[in-house]
Amino acid sequence: MLFRKGCHFKGYALHFYYRPSPRRRVGFAVPKKLGNAVIRNRFKRLIREIYRQRRSCILPFDIIILIKVQARDSDAAALAKEVDRFLTTCGLIESVE
Repeated sequence: MLFRKGCHFKGYALHFYYRPSPRRRVGFAVPKKLGNAVIRNRFKRLIREIYRQRRSCILPFDIIILIKVQARDSDAAALAKEVDRFLTTCGLIESVE
């Protein structure tokens, strides 16, 4: 439902799907091409932590974050910058601290 009726935003290492919702929810998807389970879980933990730090400022939306294979070349700061760009460009956040 979110993929069909929601909006999307493409970045270099992350792809976001979102739509308004009565509450904040987030999901993560990582392809097996990214690496073994240890590597995939590391990226999920990293993105989850970036989201957790910004959660209080995010408006109530359903968000799915697809982590692309290109994320392998990115560090934590680059991924955080991409999440911030998504949130501000799509108007899901007032200000990022």
